[in-house]
Formats: sequence, C-alpha cells, structure tokens
Amino acid sequence: MKTYTITADEDELAGDEFHSFLGFFDKKFRLHDYNVGHRNAINFLGKLKTIPSGAGEEKPLVLKNFDENNLPKIDSSLGSANFGAIPEVLRKKLKKIMLNTIYEQVDCIEKGWLTKTGIKIAINQFIGAKLDEALDL
Repeated sequence: MKTYTITADEDELAGDEFHSFLGFFDKKFRLHDYNVGHRNAINFLGKLKTIPSGAGEEKPLVLKNFDENNLPKIDSSLGSANFGAIPEVLRKKLKKIMLNTIYEQVDCIEKGWLTKTGIKIAINQFIGAKLDEALDL
C-alpha cells in the first residue's frame, strides 16, 4: 500500500499567517483554504489515475463521479493573506485579549501593586509594540 500526502504551498493559503491562526478570523479564509486543498487533491487524483500499476502493485485507481472541471472557484487574492485583511476592530480585540492574558499571569505571580503595575506598563510598551507590528495595527 502506498500513502500519499497532498499539501498546499504557503503562498496558496489564506490562513497560513500567524501559524495558521488567521483562518479563525473570517470564514472566507477557511473556505478558501479548504477549496485550495480540495483542488489540490482532485488534481493529484487526476494525475494518479493515469499512472499504470506495475507488476505486483496495487490495482489501478478507479474514480467514480470524478469531475476535474467542476471545482469551486478560488479567489487568488486571498492567497498569502495577512492580518491587514482582517478588520482593524478585530485585530485590536485580539491584542487586548492577548495582553489581558499576560496581565492575568502577572497578577497570579506578583502580589505587590506597584511591582505589578510596573511590569504591566513594561509589557504594554514592549509586547504591545510587537503585537502592533505583528497585527498590522
């Protein structure tokens, strides 16, 4: 038995940005990536069915109801999407959630109000700036 892996190039996928997390922001990104995978699988299977099997190997691939011409249309402008394609209000909300998660960790570790406040200011300045850069804010 042979096992095949069908993948997409990073520049084909919309959700590849931010470790494949971008697709969670908008259904159109998830649908785009699904359709790219579907197209790649259909194209691969179309090539595979034309390869004759050798002696002692698997039987030829038989595909029923296989139509390579009836694939969903793919919006190529979504390939290699970045955070700039996400509405700014959502990007700001993500930044706030991420910073609040860090602040909660600081609250669990540090008890002194003054120290906690200083740490949170530093986090906001340094990590906040990095998040601004990463999220195109």
